[in-house]
Amino acid sequence: MRMLLIHAERFEYSVRERALPSAEELDGLKPQLSLDNALVAFVTVEEGDEGNLPSVSERACDEIVKVLRRVGASAVVVYPYAHLSNRLASSAKALEALKAVERGLRARGVEVYRAPFGWYKEFMIRCYGHPLAE
Repeated sequence: MRMLLIHAERFEYSVRERALPSAEELDGLKPQLSLDNALVAFVTVEEGDEGNLPSVSERACDEIVKVLRRVGASAVVVYPYAHLSNRLASSAKALEALKAVERGLRARGVEVYRAPFGWYKEFMIRCYGHPLAE
């Protein structure tokens, strides 16, 4: 799993259209989101993660929480982002891992939002400029 963590002064996304036939249904997910002071976790799930998703997801949660506390963000956005690797896990395993990260963060008391998987989305991010912002 690869992650790009950005402490955003402002982050917004809007779902546009399906990118995959297996895109998850939007039931219960936010097709649009706008947050201030959020830690955005752009997450790519890789082929090698598939055999050990619980451990990989737990390590991701640990790292996200560590950075969240250091930067003082008020919420986390778990954002599926296939662009950090060219060795992608299957769609089903990627979605399973993203949901595990969301559940793990919520279990740690973190306010967390997960952007829909398998959809084209537009987003806007305004990154804080401090040394730990990205």
